Amino acid sequence: MLNIIPSCKNDGNKMIEINKISILPKPQLLEIATDKFEFNKNTLILINNDFKEFAIVADYLSSYLKDVYQLDIKKTNKNINNEPVISLQINNKLENNEAYNLIINETGITIEGKTARAVF
Repeated sequence: MLNIIPSCKNDGNKMIEINKISILPKPQLLEIATDKFEFNKNTLILINNDFKEFAIVADYLSSYLKDVYQLDIKKTNKNINNEPVISLQINNKLENNEAYNLIINETGITIEGKTARAVF
């Protein structure tokens, strides 16, 4: 069972209301950092070929970003140094099959879940 407790976190001048964050499913924990990530023409979706389901997730994400934001983002299985990436990863340490972590910093976005469904 997922319990969500709406609350606010004061981050300097920013007051963030967790119940107004546009992330589904709503996170149990939200930590706001000062890092930011900007997409550019070199951004890639990084997947592990050992997980076939991630290719489907990567294709959907690539198609969505192209349709909505006109970003032509390709998928790859090789981490190219200094290129911004959206990394889709398995994390078996997470508690349940729907659990995920979303980590955003200046070098990329990491979405890790116990299953491909959690990453989706």
